[in-house]
Amino acid sequence: MKNLTYSFHPDTKQTELLWHDPFPWSRKLLYRVKILHRPLIGTIRVFLSIGPTLLADSGNIYNDVLRGGRFGPYCQLMPDIIWANIKYRCNDKVPQEMYDGLSGAQQALVEIEEWTMYPPCWDCHSHAFCTILDTSHTCTCNPGYAGDGTKCSNPCHSTVCPEGKFCNHILTAPFYTCDAYPAWSLLQPLCPKGEAGDGTTCGPDRDMDGRPDADLGCLDERCRLDNCIDIYNPDQFDHDGDDVGDACDYDLDGDGRSIEWDNCPSVMTNDQTDSDGDEHGDACDNCPSTPNLTQRDADGDGLGDECDPDMDNDGLANGGDNCPDVVNAGQADSDGDGVGDACDNCPSIANVGQADADQDFVGDACDTDTDTDSDSIQDNLDNCPSIANSDQKDTDSDGSGDACDTDADGDGILNTNDNCPLVPNGGQADSDGDGVGDDCEGDYDNDGVPDGTDICPKNAQVFTTEFKRVMIIPLEAPDDGPNCNWQFLAGRTGFFQRDEGDTSAAVGDVSLGSVDYEGTFTIESTDDDFVGFVFSFQDNRKFYMVNFKEAAQQLSTPAISDQGLHLKLVESSTGPDLDLQYGIYNSATSPGQVTLLWQDKSVRWKPNTFYHWKVLHRPNIGLIHFTMYENGKFLSTSGNIYNSRLKGGRLGPYSYSQRRILWVYLKYSCNEKVPQAIYDDLPPALQAQVEVEDGTYQPSGV
Repeated sequence: MKNLTYSFHPDTKQTELLWHDPFPWSRKLLYRVKILHRPLIGTIRVFLSIGPTLLADSGNIYNDVLRGGRFGPYCQLMPDIIWANIKYRCNDKVPQEMYDGLSGAQQALVEIEEWTMYPPCWDCHSHAFCTILDTSHTCTCNPGYAGDGTKCSNPCHSTVCPEGKFCNHILTAPFYTCDAYPAWSLLQPLCPKGEAGDGTTCGPDRDMDGRPDADLGCLDERCRLDNCIDIYNPDQFDHDGDDVGDACDYDLDGDGRSIEWDNCPSVMTNDQTDSDGDEHGDACDNCPSTPNLTQRDADGDGLGDECDPDMDNDGLANGGDNCPDVVNAGQADSDGDGVGDACDNCPSIANVGQADADQDFVGDACDTDTDTDSDSIQDNLDNCPSIANSDQKDTDSDGSGDACDTDADGDGILNTNDNCPLVPNGGQADSDGDGVGDDCEGDYDNDGVPDGTDICPKNAQVFTTEFKRVMIIPLEAPDDGPNCNWQFLAGRTGFFQRDEGDTSAAVGDVSLGSVDYEGTFTIESTDDDFVGFVFSFQDNRKFYMVNFKEAAQQLSTPAISDQGLHLKLVESSTGPDLDLQYGIYNSATSPGQVTLLWQDKSVRWKPNTFYHWKVLHRPNIGLIHFTMYENGKFLSTSGNIYNSRLKGGRLGPYSYSQRRILWVYLKYSCNEKVPQAIYDDLPPALQAQVEVEDGTYQPSGV
């Protein structure tokens, strides 16, 4: 917020405002201010810049009350400010831009100086080349970036490639390709765990994202300095080219606004125009003329669902598509209710309204809520009703899930004798004699994604983290308080909560049993409420959750929360209402609603700090293990917690009345093994039921 005032007027005896600009300053950014004062003509001009970017220009301000004096820095109730490179010089001339705005009488009193008021190249994007011609300049986007020079974008930042492929940034139009993952052998780490480099030269990599903590001097790209040393960011995205990665940059686009106050955090824009008033600036809004707060984009084509005539990109216009957000070119509709089988929550029972009161992805018309094995799949829909298999994997599509099918791939060879139990291979060829058949060597489930990059190498239906068909789950009394303000980030692995909202979670459509679930969040504001995540989500009455409270607080008599981390089991007898809301808020166990499994009252979250979590859930032995890191350093761990109530389900972030939360790098992966340190703490009876995995227990982002 910028104001230009003078402190005393001889007539009014009051401080008067001469100019105001609502631009908010942001922490940890360097601003340059220049003031031109010409008392002879009673004119003042102020402009503010950051790097080459002009942020504000006051225009000519006319006031002749004060005609000279001293000068110096000023602050009011603001600590930790540094003023540097302060300079003053005598000057009676004015730059051309200022001269042009003067009256004829004023112009007659001054001379023009050969100096541009704005910094050279002030409007060029950081990924643009600036050509200076006398007192003017031109901006041209660098090769591989699209735009007019004042705005330049890497298309990979907004492009979602088809499943099984990644976006490869190239230097010729259209500046990207969607390529298949490279050969499995090329994806193996070249340096020891905890280090990065080209394999010959290696150095410390404390966040384990494949980039070293210091430049190693070798030619390979993997030798370059990590642009976020303490934050896991293997993509090294750096929108504004300031050598600070997006994962740890408070001003992603270099326009001088922190991400807290920028309606286009990753696109440089000075005017912040938002034509449809949905809090997303026109420069980055995937529906600039249609309000769409969530920015949901089902087909990942860069056009938001609210303005996309074919939101699932299956060749059928939304109005004529019986599953507008799910690809189903065949339009099968078994129960004739107008909702296609691919998206019908009761495909065999007509239910036009698709009511689903408990939000378990099964419509009320066919929901029995009978789940013998507690894996989130009701018995009459479960392909292994007596054995927990939340993923419902059925490799040979025979109706019997792999978890209870003695010949999962249907090749006539029992799983126990099959060297490719998920790939039909009657010949059992094994050229290298390693016990793994040739037909599944390097790609165990034969899904086309190498095991080295496959997050679920034994499940052909899940091979990359994507939060698609996300369901927003309110967890408090209906119509109590503001709405849930979830926004979906491009790439489908992140979310943003801009404003305070209802207690709620954003749950994806992938259901898993034994899982490692991790991610990073940061809170760009003060306040003192909850942030966290849910896992093994079965419906809005049954799930596990981790929440993090900034400070102790009492909401009401039955709802008192300690500061710190809480791991809870939610088994609500009522579902979303005031009792569940209070149960989630309350640190202690709330009978009939929430059970506290573990807490750490010694920690609290801090604003503008990066937190990375990882939770291991092994339902087969009733194990939960949670760890939290703060800016890359260990913060807290639950140790081994034992609870067998829920044996699988969906995953997603969670918030309770906390504004400006950013979740990024969310990742889930199938895993039935446990790290050595966790294994050592298991009772002998449980040790006998699990295998030990290689490596130490540590989130991939730490």
